[in-house]
Amino acid sequence: MNPQDLQSLKNGKEQTYLIPNSDYERAIQLQYLEWKDKFLGHRNDKQSQRILLRQLSDDLISKTFLSGFNLRLIDLVIAETIQKHVKMDFNEAVVLAPMVRVTTHPMRLLALRYGATYVYTEEIIDFKLIRTTRFEN
Repeated sequence: MNPQDLQSLKNGKEQTYLIPNSDYERAIQLQYLEWKDKFLGHRNDKQSQRILLRQLSDDLISKTFLSGFNLRLIDLVIAETIQKHVKMDFNEAVVLAPMVRVTTHPMRLLALRYGATYVYTEEIIDFKLIRTTRFEN
């Protein structure tokens, strides 16, 4: 995550409607910043970064009424929103598969920071969509 983004969250410098009121909204913001870093970091053109970021922001802000629901529903909304705007390619990807009691939001963020290309929860497992080879320990 970009240190400036994290610092502005801590200092509350975001616009008032973006200041998180609950843990769920904070999780949305943190995941949004994490994915912003991941998907916009490789784009060199600042104009295309701004356009994509504005589209993502408008789409996510319109769905903040869901913040009172379960965090997993929020994850699905965020994933669906980003998937509309960013092409996701699973070829040659490193994916963290769900494990018992290890698919929490912080664990997924940690896996992304340590190099996982994608992380997903057991609710969206579909081998027809995610074509991968299973390796057993």
